[in-house]
Amino acid sequence: MIKRAHPAFELKWNHVAYRPYLLNPELEGKPPVPKVQHLEQKIGKPLASMRSVMQLKERGLAYGLSYRFEADDLTSGTLDSHRLLCYAATDGGAEAAAACRRELMRQHNEQGRALADREVLLGAAEAAGVDPDVAMAVLEGGAYALDVKWQDGQARKQGINMVPHYRFYTPAGTHAVSDYYEEMHFVDGIYRAFPDGGNSTGWLAAGRAARAAVEAMDARKALERAGRRGEASADEVQQAAEQASELQDRYLRAFLPGSAA
Repeated sequence: MIKRAHPAFELKWNHVAYRPYLLNPELEGKPPVPKVQHLEQKIGKPLASMRSVMQLKERGLAYGLSYRFEADDLTSGTLDSHRLLCYAATDGGAEAAAACRRELMRQHNEQGRALADREVLLGAAEAAGVDPDVAMAVLEGGAYALDVKWQDGQARKQGINMVPHYRFYTPAGTHAVSDYYEEMHFVDGIYRAFPDGGNSTGWLAAGRAARAAVEAMDARKALERAGRRGEASADEVQQAAEQASELQDRYLRAFLPGSAA
C-alpha cells in the first residue's frame, strides 16, 4: 500500500514474527456457526450497518483481496489452524508458514469456510508442503496447543483485543497499530515507528498528515463524548468534525497525490 503510493519508501526489517491470537475462543471444540450471525451477536448490531465492514470489503478489492460476509459463511475456533501454522514453521520455515497462512486466509475470507474444517486445514498443509499424514497426526494430537494458548494469553495481558494487531519494536520505542479499517491509522503507526521512511519526501509529508488527521479524529471523538454528557456545545462538536474532515482530506492529498480533495 505505502510502496505503491511512495516508491522511495523503504524499511529494513531485522526480524518479522507472527504470533497466535485465538479469534473465537468461545467456539473451540464446537461445530462451526454462521459467521455473520456470530459477529452480529458479538458486536450487538447488524453487520450491514457497520461502515467499517463495508470499507474493509471495498479497500480489500483495491489490493486484490476479497472479503466475504455472506449469510452462508462459517466461522469457528482457530486453535487448530494456529497449531498447524506452528508445525509448518517448524517443518518448513517461514516460507512454508506463509504458504499455509495464505491458504487459510483464502479459504476463510474468499470462500467463507471455517478454519476448524479439517478439509481446509489439510488443504493449507498441502499448500505448505506438509505431508498430509503428518498434518493429520498433528491435528489429531495436541501438538503446540499449550504454546498457542500461552502466546494468546500473553497477548491479552498486553491489552490486545483484536486482530490484525501490529507492533513495531525500534530503538526509539514500541509502536502498536490495531485499527485496520482506516488506512491512515496504519500509515500513522508506521510513521511514528519509522519517521524517516527511507528519507522519502512524499512519505514524510504523508506521515505527518496522517498524524495530524488521527489526532483530529481523536479530538472529535472526545468532544462527541463530552457533548453527550452536556460538557461541550453543538458548535464545538461541529467545529471539531469539520477540522477532522479537512485534515483527512489533506492526508489523502499527501498520501495519494492526485486524489480528490
